[in-house]
Amino acid sequence: MRTWWTLWFTAVFMTLGYGQKNFFTLTTADYDLVGPVKSCELFTKFGSILLEFNPEGTLTNVKTSYGEKEFENISFHFVNDTLSQKNIEYFVGDSLDYTKTYYHTFNYKPLDSVQELIEYVYYFDGDLMSYYSTILDSLQREVGIRIGGPQSIANSTEIVYEERVDSLMVYKVISNDTTEQKIKVYKEDEMTLEKFIAEEITTNEFGEKKQKLFNPDGTLKSEMLFYLTVVGFDAAEEENYELEEQNEYYYLDGVLDYVEKTDSQGNKSKVSYSFQFDGHDPPNWVKKIELPLLDYTTRVITYYSDNQDLTNE
Repeated sequence: MRTWWTLWFTAVFMTLGYGQKNFFTLTTADYDLVGPVKSCELFTKFGSILLEFNPEGTLTNVKTSYGEKEFENISFHFVNDTLSQKNIEYFVGDSLDYTKTYYHTFNYKPLDSVQELIEYVYYFDGDLMSYYSTILDSLQREVGIRIGGPQSIANSTEIVYEERVDSLMVYKVISNDTTEQKIKVYKEDEMTLEKFIAEEITTNEFGEKKQKLFNPDGTLKSEMLFYLTVVGFDAAEEENYELEEQNEYYYLDGVLDYVEKTDSQGNKSKVSYSFQFDGHDPPNWVKKIELPLLDYTTRVITYYSDNQDLTNE
């Protein structure tokens, strides 16, 4: 259970936190929350996670409980709205587990036309474990990643962007080998005449190809996973991918209604979602039910208000 919750938060932090006003910062929007949310506690069959936000909507604390007496607390500390330190502290009962406790500090270095962001990770006793250096270009896009430190395997990643008329090619290069290639295809919305990302195709060195289609409002329309079965060794020979799984997403009033799944054998299944919303304006969902598994997710949300804190369940 602990691994599942840790991976869930790590995935959100590593994928959704990028590209905001602060590269390492998460906000209420990253957790599907709207309005002046002060805290949100999620309950599932795996345990609970308590998220706390400041009045500007920035995430300041995460408490993950793995049982009655075991929890992990992650706190974020800011200087002038910029993240300066992140503390990960693990408790069993009232005692701090030093072996699972780490402290992160952040350093920001403006360069000529780019910016370097360095995250240092320390053990409880103050010894350096590792560091992660990220280079951003003038558009705040990752163009380089460096990993090092006493307890890390040093490597470097270069990310190259190639703008085309109606698409963007992104190449991820590790040690001079292209390990991932991504193409984002743009289309023009017939109603607003604005361009949006309509399709995203990612291939990697493991023979996987992932294809995603998006609606004009940015919601996911479908995603497909393919595996390479034939490798082309000359320019005339095409690579052949076979469909492993496909998901189609359907929405009702802007909220996910159900997902239709198709496996490699053509077998279809359906996963439906039912949401209950609170009475706040704007509203947030406080209960999600997944059918036919009957998996429940409950959120207890506290709001900032002019006079007092409001709680909706």
